[in-house]
Amino acid sequence: MEIGKREIQRMLRAASHNARDLALLAVSAYTLLRIGDLLRLNVGDILDGSRQVRRQLIITQQKTGARVEIELADRLREVLARYLKSRPGARLADPLFVAEGRNPLTRGRRLSRRGAQLIFKKYQRLGLGSCIEQLATHIFRKAFALDIAEQYGVATAQEALGHKNLATTQKYIAREVAKRRANEFRRGLDLL
Repeated sequence: MEIGKREIQRMLRAASHNARDLALLAVSAYTLLRIGDLLRLNVGDILDGSRQVRRQLIITQQKTGARVEIELADRLREVLARYLKSRPGARLADPLFVAEGRNPLTRGRRLSRRGAQLIFKKYQRLGLGSCIEQLATHIFRKAFALDIAEQYGVATAQEALGHKNLATTQKYIAREVAKRRANEFRRGLDLL
């Protein structure tokens, strides 16, 4: 299954009833951050001292150590504001994404990688009708890599994905091109 803008929109619509889940998916889709970087975000990375949603997210990537500045789109800022309104007591040093549910040992604590994977899988199933196991939390990075490269060039894709090495981005894109071509071929088969 190919994942594109329409499929991602369906996933986001499916999550619209849960402020935290929508915020997690939207931040992932709009920023293309790796899951480790998403889960390390604190409320203070998003809110300024007057508790307004920042216009720019500045982080140091865990994997590459590179400092990244990402402009936050107005729609994303609205989603984040709505989510943070649902957490009125959240301090700037608190984790941005926290576990929900009945378990008192995890509720209110930083969302785990496994917890995030389950959220991504849930909305892949709800929004797409199926789940692509190996994509889970990486789904948006893979979906947009080739589109960015085609529209703006490989160097822009490298920047958006946070790759230090251009060759990494080129490999990433080459895999997506091959996958799309194989799917195109399969769709064109008229065997029956």
